[in-house]
Amino acid sequence: MFYMETSNKFYCILIWWGNLKFAPFVGVTLMFSYLIFIFYLPVALFLPARSSSGEIQFFKIIDSIIIAPVLETLIFQALVIYILDRLLTKRIFIQIAISSILFGSFHNYNITYIFFGVFFGIVLSTAFILYKRKNSWNDAFIAIVFVHALRNMIAIIISLLRY
Repeated sequence: MFYMETSNKFYCILIWWGNLKFAPFVGVTLMFSYLIFIFYLPVALFLPARSSSGEIQFFKIIDSIIIAPVLETLIFQALVIYILDRLLTKRIFIQIAISSILFGSFHNYNITYIFFGVFFGIVLSTAFILYKRKNSWNDAFIAIVFVHALRNMIAIIISLLRY
């Protein structure tokens, strides 16, 4: 009984999330991208820390805020989910899992980043699938690029403030 109630509440959250307009959708997705790290924290405690020189170059900022979100959303959410949806499976869980694992493995700077990428990929893939159900693929693509760019921009600002 508890499982059914919990899964119904989770389903209601997903429906609510997918039905939001663009700006609230981007904001809620960004919030979920931070909340998902509650599950990542136990893993992060046992992984080596990311090394950083504290130096951020202009190209790295452009790459992180514009180029990476566009290319990674195109490849790991839009393309992977499109191929899986059309050719292999309609099962959303499998689409999210494969997309997230590929997204995480692409962020192979170190093992911590891979785990980070998988968890962030779960949020991005889920959001992409939810938003494209009510809107177009293009709208979903743009929304996820915004979320990814905002997330990277916040990380850069925090990185700049730390040094």
